[in-house]
Amino acid sequence: MERILAFNGCLIDEEDLPKLIRYNWKVERHEKTSYMVFKYFNKYRQIKRIYMHRVILDLRGRQDADHIDGIGLNNIKINLKPKSHSENMKNTHKPSNSMECFVEKYLMAQSGASREEIFAFEEDFMKNRYVTGKEYELICLKESMRKDGIPEEEIEKYFKEGNDL
Repeated sequence: MERILAFNGCLIDEEDLPKLIRYNWKVERHEKTSYMVFKYFNKYRQIKRIYMHRVILDLRGRQDADHIDGIGLNNIKINLKPKSHSENMKNTHKPSNSMECFVEKYLMAQSGASREEIFAFEEDFMKNRYVTGKEYELICLKESMRKDGIPEEEIEKYFKEGNDL
């Protein structure tokens, strides 16, 4: 099975790399999210944009792509869905912790995690997505301590003593 790659600050499927590699992609901030964009001048010296998600889905004309998780930098195919512009504009409700989930998935992809590991993490994360920012930071700190080989008993003792962020 193809891998998920961390590519220029976004996530892509490995199979899409050949059609994306020829562009000089940059992150462009929009009102609610950021997207990967290639900018160029047309023959009339007007700035034109090519959006990565459109290249991945081979969209033409007025079709848009919906980033299901609301993160414009998450360009894996399972997260992209072709929609009309009006349909896409109605899609405004996204899970509150999508960006934190994206960052973790990006770091996992960078470190070579398998597609299955990334999707398992995402599923687990989304089951528990309504944690506060502080709670999420504590979860990350505990996970970091586990990765550093600190025994579970010491981690629990650390937090019972009132140590936190």
